[in-house]
Amino acid sequence: MLNGLDFLRQALRDIPSSTKLLIIFIVSMRIISSLFGAKIKGFIGEYIVKKQLKKLPLDKYRVINDVMLKTEEGTTQIDHVVVSVYGVFVIETKHYKGWIHGKEFSQQWIQSIYSKKIKIPNPVKQNYGHVINIKKLLVDYPQISIHSIVVFSGSAVLKNVETTTPVIYANQLKGLILKYNETSKATMNDVEDIVALLTTENIDSFKSKREHVKYVKKIVEEKQEVKLMSKSLQGKDVVEIKEVDSELIRDKDNNAIGKSQQFEEPQKCGFCDGTLVRRNGKRGAFLGCSNFPKCRFTTGIEIKYAEQ
Repeated sequence: MLNGLDFLRQALRDIPSSTKLLIIFIVSMRIISSLFGAKIKGFIGEYIVKKQLKKLPLDKYRVINDVMLKTEEGTTQIDHVVVSVYGVFVIETKHYKGWIHGKEFSQQWIQSIYSKKIKIPNPVKQNYGHVINIKKLLVDYPQISIHSIVVFSGSAVLKNVETTTPVIYANQLKGLILKYNETSKATMNDVEDIVALLTTENIDSFKSKREHVKYVKKIVEEKQEVKLMSKSLQGKDVVEIKEVDSELIRDKDNNAIGKSQQFEEPQKCGFCDGTLVRRNGKRGAFLGCSNFPKCRFTTGIEIKYAEQ
């Protein structure tokens, strides 16, 4: 009688060489997909968008792909930046399949694949951070508008997407950018200077990109901690008590729960001309636009936990 291992060896010997190679190829591709699937999808999506951006006329448009900038918190990675006499376009690329559902200010969107529903980060909010960092770099060009665009490539269907920020398919990108042609707000000299500035500030090294990935993972972990913190505050009367250099978060019993982020200057909303102000809700403190309810943008406050 053959045991299981001997049976497997005998079966493998009986399989033709061409079939063995096919099996090895399929297994290898499955392993590669599980380890690097997200990166591969990202590369594919960015390549599709690059092809669309190459169609823009060179006499008025310049394209920079895969821009990584240093920020006060670490780094930020931007898929594509288009600089033109009509403004700067900051583009976030997503390569998904299935139906996509989401609203402008939702924390997460939903990807539906048949009956399976997957939560994905809100790409509009993701690109909002990129726009803010580009604005900080271009302080010497206040006349130039900065436009946020989110592009979906792949077989994704934008089923229920409600945003004022353009969220489009890849084949619509060129046409959308060319629509912004009413008033020229910059010269080609300005365009070349901005491209030179962004190119100089671009961190293009393997080490920096690896550090960026670590930074993103850290941010995700911190957001999970803040989410857990918010759940613990449900049903409590949260009060903010300001000090000289920080702000304590206290519960209804006046116990210091943690310390929230403190800004030296008012933070701009980005979606409108408002500023971000601190508010209290059922789930704790957060930042909201001063133009509420016309603008409903919100974002979390970083909480540094008090020692127990």
